[in-house]
Amino acid sequence: MKSKAFLILTFFFQNWALAFNPQEHFCRISGGSFGTIRNSNDQFGICKFGSSSIDSISFLSKVTQSKTSSAVNALKDFKTCTQANGSLLYFSEVNQLNSGTSEIFCYFTDGSFVTNHSLTGQLDSQNQDLIRSLELKY
Repeated sequence: MKSKAFLILTFFFQNWALAFNPQEHFCRISGGSFGTIRNSNDQFGICKFGSSSIDSISFLSKVTQSKTSSAVNALKDFKTCTQANGSLLYFSEVNQLNSGTSEIFCYFTDGSFVTNHSLTGQLDSQNQDLIRSLELKY
């Protein structure tokens, strides 16, 4: 009986640990929506605040470790994608958020990215929730 209970508990905790995604967790507790996007080569996690999105790794690194990626720096420095040395990439199938749509992201060599229209500046009303959330600390 003890070994059966131990197996059940072990199975439960293993599955719980696999289900916990820190990128999704911190995005959601900060008021964002977590989803995934795809390009022809890969799939990426994003954290979306209104119409502005940033890659979930940049978001997690900023709010938990105060590490800034190129995407975060471009947002904070009011730089366009070109000024920040980024490249425009089209991503499709914003899964769980807007399935079947496409968005243009500014992609950086460090692997970070942000919706291109989010680089219009911190004072733009569509960016306020994203900018505020990047100032949170956990």
